[in-house]
Amino acid sequence: MKTFLTTLSALAIAVPAFAEEKEIAMDEAPEAAVATAEANSGGRDFEAVLYQVEDGVEMYEFIGTKDDGLGFGVEVLPDGTLLETAETITMDEVPEAVMATFTAELPGFEPEQIERNTRDGGALVVYEFEGEIDGALVEAEIHEDGSNFANVAEEES
Repeated sequence: MKTFLTTLSALAIAVPAFAEEKEIAMDEAPEAAVATAEANSGGRDFEAVLYQVEDGVEMYEFIGTKDDGLGFGVEVLPDGTLLETAETITMDEVPEAVMATFTAELPGFEPEQIERNTRDGGALVVYEFEGEIDGALVEAEIHEDGSNFANVAEEES
C-alpha cells in the first residue's frame, strides 16, 4: 500500500493543476480508454484510475507500479486516444545526452523524481526532473536528444 500511495502521490505531482481530478473505479472509465491503457501498460496491472479535466479536456490516467517498485502511468482520452505513457526511472536510466543538459542547466540539483514520458505515438520522449532547489519548485523537461530544456515550474508561475 505504501508503494501505491507513493506512486499515486508522485504521479499526481507531475501533473499540472487540474480543474477537476478524482480517483474512480476501473469500470467507470470508458471501454476505449481502458483498452488503450491496457495495450500500453507493458502487461502490468493498474492500481488506480484518475479522472481529470484540464482546460475543459477530459482524460483518464491509469496508474500502476513496475516490478522495481517505481510507478508508471498511461494517460488516455475517453475515445481511446493515447496522450502519454510515463514511468518513474532512476538516474542510471537517463541517457547521456539528457544528463549532459541536466548537469549543465541544473548543477548540483538532485531530483526527487525522474520520469520518462513518451508522447506523440512514440515520436517524442521527454525526461522530467522534479524537486526543489532552495525552496523553489523545479520541474525540468529535456528531450531525449538533450534539447529543449525547460523549467516548466517557472513557466507556470
